[in-house]
Amino acid sequence: IYPDTMAAKGLVLCHAGRLDEGIDLLEESLAREHVLLQKPLPLLAAALKGKSRLGLSDTRCGGELDTSTEYNLAKALGIRGRDGDMKRVVNLLEVATRRKPQSTANANMLGNAYRRIARVDDAIGQYLHCLAFDPSCLDAHINLIACYQIQGNLAASAKHAREAVRIDPEVKMSADGVGPPIAALVKSLERMGM
Repeated sequence: IYPDTMAAKGLVLCHAGRLDEGIDLLEESLAREHVLLQKPLPLLAAALKGKSRLGLSDTRCGGELDTSTEYNLAKALGIRGRDGDMKRVVNLLEVATRRKPQSTANANMLGNAYRRIARVDDAIGQYLHCLAFDPSCLDAHINLIACYQIQGNLAASAKHAREAVRIDPEVKMSADGVGPPIAALVKSLERMGM
């Protein structure tokens, strides 16, 4: 099986909720990709380097989307959330972000991974990097609201809350739309003088 075929099957399994099986195929695909890129098969290696794959993207940002096996494996591992998975997620996303620095999806997801392992300053750096490519990236603004609140920087949190509401007046704190409205947060912060 070619790495692309294996990665596609892995993604289908992940979408079907069979994360362990999907992750196994994505990891095998990634391993085969690395082997093929090292061997003297120039046409295949060149084809794999620029090849676009299926993606598990749910980012509310513009900019370039990364659909690489590293990105998709990191997303699946993050969803699975087992002990030790987050370190692997960070490593995969750091590679993907260095390879494709203009990808807002990579920057946003790497920021999320950093935040999950309590590297809030690094997370903020990634979200700001994301905004450098797409100032209207709703996810980056929402994530910055949370990070700045963790740091106790309510003024910066309020700035990004206002920007998120400017972009989408109905936006919620979570991507699935079940969190509190950010407009209510903005009003609370304004009452506090922020």
